[in-house]
Amino acid sequence: MDRWPGRLNRRTAPDAPLMVDAHDLRAAPSTAAAPPDVVRSCARVGCSGAHAVACEYVDRRGSHCTIACCPAHQRPARGRPYCSRHGSVVRAVHGTALETTPLPDVTNRAASLVEFVADAVSGSMCIAVRSAWPGKLSLIAPTLGVGYPVARLAHRRREWTRTWKLQSHTGDVVAVTLAVAEDADNVLIVSVDSRTVAETVPPWIADRSIGADHPARRAFYDAVVECARAAVQESYEQTMHRTLRGTPAPGQSGGVRPAAKGCP
Repeated sequence: MDRWPGRLNRRTAPDAPLMVDAHDLRAAPSTAAAPPDVVRSCARVGCSGAHAVACEYVDRRGSHCTIACCPAHQRPARGRPYCSRHGSVVRAVHGTALETTPLPDVTNRAASLVEFVADAVSGSMCIAVRSAWPGKLSLIAPTLGVGYPVARLAHRRREWTRTWKLQSHTGDVVAVTLAVAEDADNVLIVSVDSRTVAETVPPWIADRSIGADHPARRAFYDAVVECARAAVQESYEQTMHRTLRGTPAPGQSGGVRPAAKGCP
């Protein structure tokens, strides 16, 4: 599991300013407190908007985001202005149990990155998961979650997640999860059930020149979906083999599954 097919090495990309869409912003968030109503120039590269307002995100430590965007480039939530990173997080937790959960530090991209990528691949992921596991099953749409995964509990790192689940009348059949940990907030983790099938750095974080419409973004999203689909299909085939034969699939021992073909 060393590469996306023809893509990036795992965990080898250089760190970048902590932003989901850092390529088109001129400034990174600051932990320095600042009044949220200060009027500034828009942080969006190429925008000459004259009525930019600072993002109103305040983290658990009381630090304010100081990125300012004009009305055209804000991501409002609950009637308040936010930057593109924090607006998506605030909208995702609003009205859920996560409203009482301490939000990420203002400079941490974990929650916003997993939300951003999950939104971008959601339609394709739904189709891929259904096609890889046939049957009359219900697909549960993903919502933002947070926790300490058992598989990585020893590290005590909090991860923000989005999970697609196929369910039958007896419960969950298979789950695909995208996750980003707060202590490695540039790395996207792809898991099927409890098995990690890929870890990779999105190309726009590794290369600031990759804009919103760059082909590398579409290729990355396609690779995420294909990796998950291949792993789900493998899991389905192994489940059918056990059901029909009552034994582990060829190449397995005690139910330990190999990595899906074509995954990093």
